[in-house]
Amino acid sequence: MTEIIKPTELETASVAQRVVAHLIDLGVMMGIWMLPALVGATGNFAIFLYLVALVALLTYRLLGDAVFGGAALGKRLLGLRVVDAETRHPCSYMQCAIRTGITLIPLAPVVEFILLAIDGQQRWGDQIARTYVLRLHAKAEPYHAPSHPIDFAGLKETVSHLHPHGHAEEEGKR
Repeated sequence: MTEIIKPTELETASVAQRVVAHLIDLGVMMGIWMLPALVGATGNFAIFLYLVALVALLTYRLLGDAVFGGAALGKRLLGLRVVDAETRHPCSYMQCAIRTGITLIPLAPVVEFILLAIDGQQRWGDQIARTYVLRLHAKAEPYHAPSHPIDFAGLKETVSHLHPHGHAEEEGKR
């Protein structure tokens, strides 16, 4: 087993990005659920279509990130991906099922959000599945002003040898 190198905050998806990606995925799941009604199905055919829609939306929810190479639609639109903590390759089907299956436990989503808000990098499901949600492209390092101002020591001495016209030798002849 290799050592897990914790990603920097420049690599990790923000809580806000993760929430927006989740809301997009919820929209996709609601769309899947509404398809039978949009088709206008009735009777036994409607029941069948709702069962198919339920299986499709649960599959999307539980395995969507793994099926789409570490990023279901919400994460893909925001430039995020779910990766294995050790290899940084897209998450496996098992990791995806574990990390999202946790949210099916009553009150677990609340605990997950609190842990993510505190940790900033991993929610409970990510910790158990050994995954991280990372940006596709890390943020650039912020510019930091130097801790000390520029040191001009010696500059006055260097400049004092020069004549206003730049000829130090002529000044000695006057």
